[in-house]
Amino acid sequence: MRKNDYEIKNNTNGFIYNAFCCGTFKRREKTYQMYPMSHICLSKEIWRNLFLESIQRKELLNSNLSSLYTDLLSDKPPFSFDTISIYTRHEFSKLYDSNMSKGDAAWYMDQIYSSILLNDYCEKHPNIKIDKFPKTSSRLDPNLPPHAWESQ
Repeated sequence: MRKNDYEIKNNTNGFIYNAFCCGTFKRREKTYQMYPMSHICLSKEIWRNLFLESIQRKELLNSNLSSLYTDLLSDKPPFSFDTISIYTRHEFSKLYDSNMSKGDAAWYMDQIYSSILLNDYCEKHPNIKIDKFPKTSSRLDPNLPPHAWESQ
C-alpha cells in the first residue's frame, strides 16, 4: 500500500480505485457502471451533491412523504445515516428492510445505489474529473503479518 495512491491529485475531484472490477448493471431502464464499495474518494461536498441532485430526491420532494422529512429533504440536509437512509429506502422499497444474506440483492444495495449516484452525477456534470484506476495490488489477507499493512 502506498500513501500517494490514496490522495486526490491536482485538477481532479476524486478517484475510484479498482474502478473496473464490477461490470455493469441495469436499473431504471438504464445501464450503469458498477463501482466497488471501498476506495471511492470524493469530497464531502460532492458526496452531498450526489444525493441533492439525485432522481430519488426529486421523487421524494414530489411525493406526499416530503412533509414528514422536512429536515432530511431540505437544501442543506444533515449528511447523516438518516438522510442517506431515506434516499436508499425510496430507491429499494421493501428490499431495504429485508433480511440480508451474503450475495443476495440486499447485499449489493449500497454498491448499486452509490454507483447509480456516481454515474448520474458524472453524466450531469461532464466537467467533473474522477480518476478511475485499475486494481494494481493483491487483496490484503488479514492473516498477514502487521508490517504488510504499513504504507510504503
